[in-house]
Amino acid sequence: MSTALLEVRDLSVVHHKNGHAFRAVDGVSLTLARGETLGLIGESGCGKSSLARAIMGLHRPAAGRILFDGADITARKWRRRGRAVARRLQMIFQDPQQSLNPRITVGRIVEEPLLVHGMRGRGQRRALVKSLLEKVGLAPDAGERLPHEFSGGQRQRIGIARALALTPDLVICDEPVSALDLSVQAQVLNLLADLQDEFKLSYLFISHDLSVVRHMAGRVVVMYLGRIVETGPAALLWDGGRHPYTRALIAAVPGGAVSTSRERRAALGDIPSPVDRPRGCAFHTRCPFKQSICMEVEPPLRGVGDSHAVACHFA
Repeated sequence: MSTALLEVRDLSVVHHKNGHAFRAVDGVSLTLARGETLGLIGESGCGKSSLARAIMGLHRPAAGRILFDGADITARKWRRRGRAVARRLQMIFQDPQQSLNPRITVGRIVEEPLLVHGMRGRGQRRALVKSLLEKVGLAPDAGERLPHEFSGGQRQRIGIARALALTPDLVICDEPVSALDLSVQAQVLNLLADLQDEFKLSYLFISHDLSVVRHMAGRVVVMYLGRIVETGPAALLWDGGRHPYTRALIAAVPGGAVSTSRERRAALGDIPSPVDRPRGCAFHTRCPFKQSICMEVEPPLRGVGDSHAVACHFA
């Protein structure tokens, strides 16, 4: 039997845009062990958030399976899995200003998951809310105030407290610091690391910033146009990523391990539309190393070492 907390098997998610159907997630498979932080990186539009929302049950997969602690929780079976599983799987959203109800107090926002699931008495709920707000570094009176009275970093702390209210096993962090200033990013990342140790959490940490994921994750999955192009230990990808897209992402980071002019050029230009996906390797339209085979044949994801796989003809 598998020991993975989360397994995604050949998952596809289809969206519709201007009358056209396209696969935002196309045959993605990954695993996340209990207590692990798995990083998921790629540019906007690569399918990261669609994958996260499919795991949460907010998008219905077109194909594939999602297993949580061995149980099939694929969206079509969402109603069968019950609230017990839903409590164990929570999400921190990208924009705290959009994900917090501006009309209710912070205390009620954090308490709401407990109310929905009918957990604890009124006094116990209030004590837990106060404790959670203190754990994320907010003042004792924070629960009596409204979200607009807080800074962006403080609002994200509120979102974190809400995600922890049900004592989940897995928290999906969808770009949790991208809307914050750099100094505040570091504070929130350190908070997430401390909370992981204290509550024994597992994280699926999603970001477009490889340097942030490198700080948080032990393993990294790189997505491009809905598919995985490289996966492996974070340190290995940072120092020796083999896919040109991974190397371009690193080259775009100040102080990145890869800095040749050709690889920097690969980071330029826009990602193609998923509605009109390029033939062959989807990255060939931006790749400085492409050959004729790249424009005709899609490379499979294949192992190139222990725990390292790359979808590139010339890896």
